[in-house]
Amino acid sequence: MQSCKNCGVTVNGYKRCCPLCQGELTGTPEPLLEAFPQQPAPKYDRGLLKKILNFLAIVSIAVCLVVEFSFTRGQPWIYFAVAGIISGWITMVVALTFRGRIFKDMTCLLLLITILGFIWDRCTGWRGWSVDFVLPICCLVTLLGIFVLSRVLHAEDSEYMIHLSIVTLYSLLPFLLMILDVVRIPIPSVICAVAAFLMAAALLVFKGKTFLAELSRRMHI
Repeated sequence: MQSCKNCGVTVNGYKRCCPLCQGELTGTPEPLLEAFPQQPAPKYDRGLLKKILNFLAIVSIAVCLVVEFSFTRGQPWIYFAVAGIISGWITMVVALTFRGRIFKDMTCLLLLITILGFIWDRCTGWRGWSVDFVLPICCLVTLLGIFVLSRVLHAEDSEYMIHLSIVTLYSLLPFLLMILDVVRIPIPSVICAVAAFLMAAALLVFKGKTFLAELSRRMHI
């Protein structure tokens, strides 16, 4: 730090002379400080993440088309399933672009799409496509989406843990409906239930303490 012999004051930064008396300064000048703080480097490549989201959306639509042409040709469920996948893709892209609370958005969108699908199925004569396909497929896509995004974004546990737990529990609903004989085509529900069971086991084994701590914090226990 520089100082002035005449005034006895210290001067921050680098000055050629004393700003008060214009006298000579002694000492070692400090490096100049930036006027604005530097922005931290992003934790992830948004371009790569958008490509991953695009690929997952295409794969999900392809799975729906395979199921449609193989098992339920001519059923209207395919339109709702594809619309749900596209809506989820749009929500994730928008949330990623504006850096919103993407995990909360995905959870709320899952509940909205599946409830609307159930209502539409009920209002159109109840053919069961909402519980046979829309519910398990949307649950599976959301479950895998939250898990993949939490890894790609290097998200903190507090950012996704509760939402992942809610989606995991919700993804067990297709299995419960299958036990109650509401589901007529069990394959999607079985796949969804197995994925939810494995995710629940992984949370308990690897993130059990973190989950309980986060739950206590959220519930103010």
